[in-house]
Amino acid sequence: MAARVTADNPTGVDTFDHSDIAHLPEYAAASRALDALGHAIGRAEIDLGQQRWLEVVGEMAAALPYADACSECTGPVPTPAPHAAAVNDEWLNGQYRCPSCAATWTCGYAANPHLSDD
Repeated sequence: MAARVTADNPTGVDTFDHSDIAHLPEYAAASRALDALGHAIGRAEIDLGQQRWLEVVGEMAAALPYADACSECTGPVPTPAPHAAAVNDEWLNGQYRCPSCAATWTCGYAANPHLSDD
């Protein structure tokens, strides 16, 4: 269930328990990355508001199975997830931007998400 900001709960934080995965180093790294993104948004003077921030983070997480490699770069580079997507007729069409060379492209995938074991 997506967190919602309400008058009674302006944080949008619901009761949760991540103890089954909190011991993973990647859990702490993800928390630090989200914190860094929040600070960068503030420095850029972009006012998302709490509800939009929660939507962005949820959309980012949902898009991870649709990461795609940049055809302009060679060697090991980060493989980005789409920064924008449209889902139609069981098909996800994503828009991508390479974090290394800033190349942009689109790619489509069947909308059947699965998380990699990598």
